[in-house]
Formats: sequence, C-alpha cells, structure tokens
Amino acid sequence: MRSLLRGSMSLACVVCLGLQASAQEFRVYTKIYDVRAETAAKGSRKQSVPVSRTTTLFHAGKVYDALDAGERMTVYEPAHNRFLILDGSRQLRTEVTTAEISGLIRSAERSAQEYIDGKGKSSDIGRVPLLQFQLAPDFTESVDDRVPSMRLNGSGALYEVKCVEPESEEYVKSYLEYADWAARLNYVVHAHAPLPGPRLALDESLRRHGWLPVEVVLQSRQKNGPHLRAEHVYVWKLDEFDRKLITKAENELAQPKMKEVDFDTFLQRTQSGTVQAKR
Repeated sequence: MRSLLRGSMSLACVVCLGLQASAQEFRVYTKIYDVRAETAAKGSRKQSVPVSRTTTLFHAGKVYDALDAGERMTVYEPAHNRFLILDGSRQLRTEVTTAEISGLIRSAERSAQEYIDGKGKSSDIGRVPLLQFQLAPDFTESVDDRVPSMRLNGSGALYEVKCVEPESEEYVKSYLEYADWAARLNYVVHAHAPLPGPRLALDESLRRHGWLPVEVVLQSRQKNGPHLRAEHVYVWKLDEFDRKLITKAENELAQPKMKEVDFDTFLQRTQSGTVQAKR
C-alpha cells in the first residue's frame, strides 16, 4: 500500500471551491522519510536520506508543485477545476479535471463497497478491514493545544502531527484545500495508492483547529504497511528562485513543442512499471 502522504504531500469533494485569488503567496518545502530506514540509519550512524523532496508554491490563485528530482511539475488551477501536469524531460503535458478525479474515486469507492459486501472476485478477506477503514476512517482525535499537536488513532492507521497556527486563516484554507486535492490525485495516479479518506479526515481535523502540519508521522496498522514521516517548512514570501520556477512552468505550458496528450497516455509514457490511472 502506497503512502497516505505521498505525492503530495512531495503530495476531495465533488465540486472544487477554489483558492482565494487574494490569498498570500507562500512556499511549502516538504521532505518525506521512511521511518524504518531512519531507525536503521541511526543504528549504523549514517545520515537518513529522504524518499522525496517537494517544493509547493502558492501564487496568484494557483499551486505549483515540483519534485526536486526530475522535471515533473503539477499545476493546480482551482479557477478552472483542473490539474495540469508537465514532464519537461519528455516534453509532455496533460490535463485532468477535478470532476474526472471525483468520478474515478466514486467508482473506486463503489467497487470497494462491493468487495466488502462479498461481491468482489478476490478471496483475500484480509483486505476487508483496510477497505472499510479507507471508506470510513474511525479516528479518535486527541489534541494538545499547548504545542500544538494532534493524534488521530484509527483501526487502519495512526497519525501523529505537530502543528503551527499561522497568522492568516487564508494560509490554512489554501494549503488544506490543495492537500485534499493532492491526496485525491495521488490515488488516481498511483496504482497501489489507498483511497484518500484517511488523509481527508486528517485535513478536516487541521481545518477545524486552524492549524498547519509541520511534522506528520503516519504508521499503518497493516503488516509491512507504510511508516512515514513528513517535514513541512513554510516560508511566507516567495524568493527569486520560486518565481523562476513559476515562470518556467508557465512558459512550458505555453510552449508549442510541449506535446499535449490525454491523461492515460501521459501516465503510460512517464511512469515505470504498470502504474496507470485507475480507469
């Protein structure tokens, strides 16, 4: 099972509400670590290496999300209810709408419920509790306002989150709306990713308290499931490098030689193995 945090953290609702165009611009730099690898590195006195690094830029009502490795960038345009995904190394771009993402997730949730009800083709009964948790996360929330921090303890996963309360509620609204949609996109893009319900539940808890996560530890209850730690660093003003990254993305979107392909074709050409959209 892939990470509930991956891809976007890096990185759903049926109708996109849209980021406020007036929201302050800011940057979020995210590093994700495998906790088991971290533990092993400490034991051997080696430096732990993140499994991914992601820069996420909020600017002019859009969100630009770039992996540090490679030339892949995702641009979220809430005003147009869509994601634009660019692969500079292959000169490819594609588009997927929030309506398409929501439809794919609804279809997957129906299939999961049929599986739980005994109509699935597989005989792997062990999957049923995991699917039930993904469809209806049963978290018990405990909060420490002094730190601030929260703990979401569920039958399928445990989240331990250190938080910060930003000066403006717009930061919380903008970041968590994007985090919601990034979790949904992650499910659609990655073949073995879990349904986004647990991550959406975490985001809703953060939204209620007006907090942003600075460290998130996810521990799956599933044997050999993911045990990950994400670090988020917030900078409330974009610098010259950030603006160059945004300019590069916009230039590539307007570049005629950048070939536009449908979403399925893009995934087939840019991802290794059998990773394809869930269609």
